[in-house]
Amino acid sequence: MFPTWIDGVSRSDLPGNETGATIDVDGTAVHSGRQAMRLRYDNASLPYYSETQRVWATAQDWTARGASDLGLWFRGYPVAFRETTPGHYLVSSTSGDIWGSHYHFRFVYKQLSGNGSITAKIDSVSEAADGAKAGVMIRDSLSPSSAYGFMLATPNGRRAFQNRTRSDTGETYSTHSGNGAIGFPFWVRLERQGNLFTACYSRDGQTWLPQPSHESTGSDASPNPQTISMRARGSILIGLALASYDPACTVVAEFSDIAITGNTSGQWQAADIGGANPSNSPGTLYVTVEDTLGHRGMIVHPEPDAPLMTKWTEWRIPLADLLALGVDVTAVESISLGIDNRNRPAEAGSGMVHIDHITVPRP
Repeated sequence: MFPTWIDGVSRSDLPGNETGATIDVDGTAVHSGRQAMRLRYDNASLPYYSETQRVWATAQDWTARGASDLGLWFRGYPVAFRETTPGHYLVSSTSGDIWGSHYHFRFVYKQLSGNGSITAKIDSVSEAADGAKAGVMIRDSLSPSSAYGFMLATPNGRRAFQNRTRSDTGETYSTHSGNGAIGFPFWVRLERQGNLFTACYSRDGQTWLPQPSHESTGSDASPNPQTISMRARGSILIGLALASYDPACTVVAEFSDIAITGNTSGQWQAADIGGANPSNSPGTLYVTVEDTLGHRGMIVHPEPDAPLMTKWTEWRIPLADLLALGVDVTAVESISLGIDNRNRPAEAGSGMVHIDHITVPRP
């Protein structure tokens, strides 16, 4: 890919373009073939946009052989956490599982001192692996090996109370229903009284039932309530947890009716526990084409927050649209792919978009 595409990084043999773009090759998340481009963007500092560019030494005729469009495929990631309307929250995760000795998930939390509880309505969980988990959690720290309690639901209709009774151990316990036991929306609650944790659920937000201890057997079965050792002094963490189970899949859960009791402090914070968990800030995706005479045309994707789209999506730009902007598509010198507004730059966020299969196809 180097030095075919120029990004914001200056290298010994290739000057960068001083934008917030960093590109590399991805051999796993591809639309076709063996590789795709990962375009990381960081628009929190000047020049407030991120761009990668390819320049041809010889002018390109994009109308050859009857081509009529510029086409490319792309996919991004959703925001990690945001309040969509008052009291309604979206949480996303592209991660592994919450189980055993290695944990990989997204945690949205506040500080809790002493006893307390958290209740939440899980409105929906997007299409994901059956093992995806969404629910409420109280944990001792942000360490992947922290003690915790977790009342959860899965996309295939399982409810469970899962926990690790002490920090720095791989032992995990669970009492859970079979698949198909619940549907969404579904309410979950977790309460701490000292080191005693009680997990409950509700189908309507009114009638609450404890997650039954008898639903699971074996060495990793959990009682409910469960004794979980957490620090007696100082703050622990209380909030929402989401794991996609498969790092190749992105899951999005919607939560509402969140109620926390006890002495809490701070604003909601989002943490990635146990490993990388890609997420994107909102922004615009654009393509700029320039001809050999310096005529430049910019086309912005019609979806305002295209970098948040999680599935491979084809974007076709009619060459006629570039002609209308004054670009000679029979003498193309360069193409640029970018995030946010090159013409009116403003401080924005960061993220990553995968780009693949850039072509000039026929109708």
